[in-house]
This record gives sequence, C-alpha cells and structure tokens, in this order.
Amino acid sequence: MDDKTAYNIVKTIFDKRSDLIAVHKEAENFKLENQRSNATPIPFHPGAVKYFAEKGVRIN
Repeated sequence: MDDKTAYNIVKTIFDKRSDLIAVHKEAENFKLENQRSNATPIPFHPGAVKYFAEKGVRIN
C-alpha cells in the first residue's frame, strides 16, 4: 500500500472516531496516545507514522 493511502486511512479513523464509536463501542479504544511501537509486534506503516507525527504523537 502506498504511503498516501495508509495516511488517509489512519487520518479517517482518527478524524471520524466519534462516528466509529457510534457504530461500534470498541472504537473508544482508538486513541492517539495508545499508538506506541511497543504496543504491537507489527511495525507501523510509514503513512501512519506521518499522520502520528503531524499530531505530535511519538510512537517510540
């Protein structure tokens, strides 16, 4: 997946979080402060890293 597509997916998830919560309560756990490299064995996509950096989130 190209970086722009990954960026747009992550942006949409966080920008529309309240809409996601309305249809599935588990989305309440989607929080920028929870995005940490040590919280997942899967590396973050560079497009996601770009979005997090723009929001001031340090994943490391």
